[in-house]
Amino acid sequence: ADWLQTLPTPDGAKFLADKSKPHLTNKEFVEKFEISERGQLLDASLKATLADNLEPVKGEKEYTQRFHNSWWASTVLVFRREALLWWRDKYQLKARIMQDLIMGIVVGTVFWQVQDNPQSVVGVLYQSLFFISMGAMLKVAPQIDVRGTFYKQQDANFFPTSSFVIGRSCAALPTSVIDALFYGTIIYWFTGLAYNEGASVANFFVFLLLVLVTAYSSGLMFSIFSAIVKDRPTAQACMSLTVVFLVLFSGFTVQPDVIPNYWIWAYWINLFAWMLRALLVNEYQSGKYDATFPGTEQTVGETILDRFGFTLNGEPFGYEWVWWGILFAFALCIVSVWGSVFSLKKVRFETGKSLAAHMMDSGDDDDEDVADEVVLDFQKVNLTFKDITYTVTSSITNEPLSLLNGITGYLEAGKMTALMGESGGKSLLTFH
Repeated sequence: ADWLQTLPTPDGAKFLADKSKPHLTNKEFVEKFEISERGQLLDASLKATLADNLEPVKGEKEYTQRFHNSWWASTVLVFRREALLWWRDKYQLKARIMQDLIMGIVVGTVFWQVQDNPQSVVGVLYQSLFFISMGAMLKVAPQIDVRGTFYKQQDANFFPTSSFVIGRSCAALPTSVIDALFYGTIIYWFTGLAYNEGASVANFFVFLLLVLVTAYSSGLMFSIFSAIVKDRPTAQACMSLTVVFLVLFSGFTVQPDVIPNYWIWAYWINLFAWMLRALLVNEYQSGKYDATFPGTEQTVGETILDRFGFTLNGEPFGYEWVWWGILFAFALCIVSVWGSVFSLKKVRFETGKSLAAHMMDSGDDDDEDVADEVVLDFQKVNLTFKDITYTVTSSITNEPLSLLNGITGYLEAGKMTALMGESGGKSLLTFH
């Protein structure tokens, strides 16, 4: 805008490509534009009737489709944005790594080389599930904080809701990988889980995969609360109740074979139960415990599983239940993503508040110091302005510059009017 305003002044002469040609005045610039092809098209477009003016855009996807980008392009765009935000937050990234390292070392040294104590093995595997789920809960609060931004972008048709949820979910995968690599690796080798004597290093990689799947699926599961609850305290309460449910019916607090029949459904829909079962089967059906237990026809590994109630129809779970556990977690991810998409479409809590509204206490309705609402009685009027001009003096040549010239308008009472156009003059007209 500043460059265009400079062109009609003597200062604009320095932009001439051919210095031998005369410099045009402001009036001459206007006349040249009016007789140009572009000026003629613009003039014809402005003079056209409304119906004629809409003809060129009928059927054009650029004007008729809701989202400018395809679903895939929108999903990739959201993923790249969320991944970039994750990578830029170096403090959070370093804190996560240090958390995994410190907790891995602490838990690993407490349960140092306990492979010969089945009770301790079950305990450390359960503790790992609990720690991973606590880390997943931390992702929900930031999602609530930025929910207002998503609502604005949703209303402006930036991208489909499903693209937002899936892109954000994919961007959460690196955090789960960090949990598996740093925490999972320390726990596996410090506690002495199976890798030899019939087992193999493949059991180690399956263990890492199970930790990764647990971290990722629990994160997506808890993310539903960022879409269906109003604020952080409510989300924290809901997640706490969910964790209590997961712990109670995980198969660790109460053995699976003694859970009452009317509550057994809670065990079979429990992420903790499926992952704890998979971790135990990966350990005790690894091949290291294939020796026959004295006085029985079962192997040592099967006897341990039977002792802790991890049986089905009286038979210990086989190794295929590791893959069934992974499949269950995958299904839970799909359900969680669908639930988040549905909730973000149907449930809203923000009503024009600022993005920092979550920091304000909305429960002070009973405060006696709050002033009563004041209603001002006034008469609505229409606002008109005609031939507004605004001229300033050039700081270089002291020549007057016309910034507003003959501006006329009409604003009707009770209606929102948009002042639109290219850069230059809109803000000046508003302040003037």
